[in-house]
Amino acid sequence: MDVYCNQNGALIHSGAVVANNMNAISKTLAILVIGINIYPCIPNTFGIIKSQGGGFGYGLLLLPILFIVHLSLISAFLTFFKKLSNEIALVVSNSVGLIVGAFYISMLIRVG
Repeated sequence: MDVYCNQNGALIHSGAVVANNMNAISKTLAILVIGINIYPCIPNTFGIIKSQGGGFGYGLLLLPILFIVHLSLISAFLTFFKKLSNEIALVVSNSVGLIVGAFYISMLIRVG
């Protein structure tokens, strides 16, 4: 059993430190996913739908990628509830949404 003192002199079990780190990581991922959705992804989705996919409709091919990022918004918002904040499934879902969102942004920068 690993027990040590924090800065205030209180004894902390190592499991509590892991839970705090996990909570910080999951909230950071959630904030990044929300940020990626707010700026580039949601406006681009509306633009693609409004233009009906562009001249030849190739913009519609991007919508499945964008919907994956949009679905990760659900897990990002659920992360901020105390009861669900340490769920590993939410961390995995936010990570997948962040990876797909980063891929989309990198393609947007290269092509656009």
